Amino acid sequence: MAAEDGAFPTLVQLDLLRAALLPAEHAGPAWRRWRAAGLALERLDDPSRRMLSQMWANRRAAGVEAEDEVLLRGAYQEVWAHNAFAMAAVVPGVRALEAVGIPAVLLKGAALLAVAGDRMGVRRLADADVLVPEARAGDALEVLRRAGFTPVLPPVPEVRRTRHAWGLSNRRGGDLDLHWWAYKTPGDDAEVFAQARSASLLGEPVQVPAPAELLLLTVVHGLGPHPAAMRWIGDAMLLLQLEGAVLDWDALVRRARAREVTVAAVAGLGFLARELHAPVPAEALRALGSPPSRRRSRWAHHAAISPSGRGAFYAMELESHRRRRRHDPAGTPWDFPGHLAQVVGLPNRRALARLALARALRSRGRRAVTWEQAVAEATGVGPGAPPGAG
Repeated sequence: MAAEDGAFPTLVQLDLLRAALLPAEHAGPAWRRWRAAGLALERLDDPSRRMLSQMWANRRAAGVEAEDEVLLRGAYQEVWAHNAFAMAAVVPGVRALEAVGIPAVLLKGAALLAVAGDRMGVRRLADADVLVPEARAGDALEVLRRAGFTPVLPPVPEVRRTRHAWGLSNRRGGDLDLHWWAYKTPGDDAEVFAQARSASLLGEPVQVPAPAELLLLTVVHGLGPHPAAMRWIGDAMLLLQLEGAVLDWDALVRRARAREVTVAAVAGLGFLARELHAPVPAEALRALGSPPSRRRSRWAHHAAISPSGRGAFYAMELESHRRRRRHDPAGTPWDFPGHLAQVVGLPNRRALARLALARALRSRGRRAVTWEQAVAEATGVGPGAPPGAG
């Protein structure tokens, strides 16, 4: 079994997904195949561990043996307690934003837990993703700071022009990602707020995206940089079970086109329909693939999910630069080197050239160097900068 996560599961992982997510006629045979491979739940050491909670929820359909139920129940309870603790620590941040009139919509895993009702333990949550309007992102950061949240990394001046989120944490153990672009790339997300609906998280009222938007977000984020197959597939299938009857597929197609994420949407939804019998209309898949997407968008998508990751940074940044030029022409350099300088927090193109030279020299000298070290050596700013640099 693959030790690292990827965009799509291995065949053995796929059997565990089927056992955890599908009705008895598919879950039972998949579970028996998985056990016949000589695998044991207590010895899982790959991303399949993420499915233990959902295996507990689907244990009857899969025909899980009594001795395995004990472990699965413990896994579910541990995840439930972790999620309750993590969400209780971040809900005050959401309340603080709303108190000053900043709309806040939960995304991804936090939104999934809010719509999942009493199944708090069905999916382990690393952090809470909260979307605010792009124009209010700076204000939102200050509000969260006053509420006790601290940025994990100091935001560089241009971060709101080049990146989609800030990571923050507080002393209560809450991790919150403050987003101003829903899909990690520049674009208009006003509809996310306009179509948001109410849900409940730990008894607290919260706002979550409309069902179609939430499913699209789940798939697109799952097939972006650092993909996590076992997580996004489990999330998407749970959403289809919870929200399938009210999903507006026309709205999903329209939003995917508007945010230029049709490549990932077709790949993800097509996989769910083909391998997990997900109720994805064939008409929706055809509409997502027509007209064909841009070649650069396809390149960025395939680079992001490639196991080697080769060329992913430049492919995705080329696409990001194109979208930035359209979304914010006044604040975006006309050339790609200027864009890269902003992305890595450098003052100008000359500093970027010095950074590239520093990295090349270190590589030639066979000494590993991190991006941060290279920035310090090239600019004279930060730890690791040589005396007199800059």
